[in-house]
Amino acid sequence: MYIIRPGKIRAYSRLDESQAKALIFALMREIALIEGPPGTGKTVVGIEIMK
Repeated sequence: MYIIRPGKIRAYSRLDESQAKALIFALMREIALIEGPPGTGKTVVGIEIMK
């Protein structure tokens, strides 16, 4: 089992801490809902999930 830490993701991407946590959450599940107000990086997180 791999342990993914938000700080490691942030070091290799342009995600902030909350976006990195959302990415980790989504990658560890079969389905995830990413929501938030405009300008919070939902699309950026979605792009990172697809990578």
